[in-house]
Amino acid sequence: MPKRPTQQGSSQQPELPDNLTDCHTLIKELFARISELEKQLSRRNRATFGRKSAKVDSTLLTGTGKVIHDTTASEIDAEQRRLNIVPEQRKGGGRAAPTSTILTRKEEHCLDAEQIPCPCCGKPRSIIGFDVSYQLEFVRMLFENIQHVAYKYACNNCGGNIAVAQKPYQPIDKGLAGPGLLTKVATDKFWLHQPLYRQEQTFKALGLPINRT
Repeated sequence: MPKRPTQQGSSQQPELPDNLTDCHTLIKELFARISELEKQLSRRNRATFGRKSAKVDSTLLTGTGKVIHDTTASEIDAEQRRLNIVPEQRKGGGRAAPTSTILTRKEEHCLDAEQIPCPCCGKPRSIIGFDVSYQLEFVRMLFENIQHVAYKYACNNCGGNIAVAQKPYQPIDKGLAGPGLLTKVATDKFWLHQPLYRQEQTFKALGLPINRT
């Protein structure tokens, strides 16, 4: 068996085999060891900079991190094509994001000015990524008191031929309730089976004095 290089100080040369056959054997073993270490490094880089990593957004990577991310992404695509792997559709598990029909309001959270300097060197830290989470909140219903102003027009010369602008047609002539409010009352009563007296209590709690009379 060839002699393994001994772990010595940097100033001393490692002990090598004496014959050529043992040297070739040792070189082959070292090549195999290097190949195994490269695979381990590739797996570690893939877990850190790969697509599924939630630590940093790939668009914010620069330099070596960007190169490693692009390389590992290409390796994943090539391996999936070689093995004819179809990306699985994840079902369930975790917290789903709200549907697109709900209005989304983004709130950004940043460090305070006194927290930005690095504790070690004192230089300002820069943003390298972000975490995104959702919170479904209930906001008070919005009621609008729409004031319709219908302007009157008359001829400046003769003072006659007066015309009044026509406002939109209303579901109830000279009624206070608009079409949206009537739709909500009808939907709550006939679809959600909420009696009118309960709706009256709800409107009162919201500061809207609507009664059944």
